[in-house]
Amino acid sequence: MTTVLAAALTTMVSGAAIEKRDALPAKFTLTSTSTGLDGLIYPTLMYANSSAYIGNIKYSTYSESLDLTSGGDGASFQSFHSSPTGSQRLYVYPTESKPIGFTVPHSAAVPTGAVTTGITQEGGLFAVNGISGSWKACKVDESKVQGTWQLYWDGAGTLEAEGCVAVNITVAESSC
Repeated sequence: MTTVLAAALTTMVSGAAIEKRDALPAKFTLTSTSTGLDGLIYPTLMYANSSAYIGNIKYSTYSESLDLTSGGDGASFQSFHSSPTGSQRLYVYPTESKPIGFTVPHSAAVPTGAVTTGITQEGGLFAVNGISGSWKACKVDESKVQGTWQLYWDGAGTLEAEGCVAVNITVAESSC
């Protein structure tokens, strides 16, 4: 009986070790689903103001394409709007409901409670710690920019009650 139990535990442990998240491509972009985002024309994520956005912000002079690179267990971005230009690491608050953010260029400083690791893809969907279903798109004030949503990680599960929409974020390999 002890031998059978030990063999079963070894199989379970080794099975867990074999399970691996999908690595992110070396260079990639992110695209949102559009269900629930009324009037969305441009679903590819854009970078502006140290965060990620979906929609018409693409036409604002201060936004740019969110072309990410992977390295290790995370993702980074280099904005041509920052001075000096430099790599910025993407971070999320895994147990809180906050917008995704990016570190200051050339800085390794990450806000308290945020993480830069565990960012992968699961079956082609952008994920944090193996979870891809906690992304929310929250409408930006129309007086600031029309037809735009900011991307949030809903770690606390509170944003749908605040009018945000659940979205899937797909990963697409890029050459840029």
